[in-house]
Amino acid sequence: MLIECQGKYARMAVAVLSTIVSIGVIAVIEVSHHQQKKDLQIMNHICLLQIICSVLLFVGSLKYNKWFFLPWLAIAIVFAYALVYRSIAIWINILNDLKQSLIIISLLYTIAGFWCYFIYAIIVDFHQQYVYNQIHGIRDPKSKNYNVTTLL
Repeated sequence: MLIECQGKYARMAVAVLSTIVSIGVIAVIEVSHHQQKKDLQIMNHICLLQIICSVLLFVGSLKYNKWFFLPWLAIAIVFAYALVYRSIAIWINILNDLKQSLIIISLLYTIAGFWCYFIYAIIVDFHQQYVYNQIHGIRDPKSKNYNVTTLL
């Protein structure tokens, strides 16, 4: 499960995965016919923001610009919160279809768990990059000497 790779490539992989998951959530929302369509529309908007911020994360990884990472971190936290919130709403309405609800709830918790790990990995990578630059006195973050690995 845990693969060791350079922080740059790990951030790029997280950006691609978050884009794929967000597109998948939007597709599921569009074909669903729930009574709580307003909650699903809010999730739709969060996923659209997640896609935009994933592009920023990818660009920030290429350019080694940490300010491009911050929007993704903020939206990823909101996305994980929305997944947990949505699963609680499903727990409340679980009496209708138990099997389908349990599958959806377990999927939402799994995605939220991975998202929390991705957030943790990006924050640790920021910290390692900052400490590495401080120790070696590197002012240019594009320096090829930075080779800290991240677990993904």
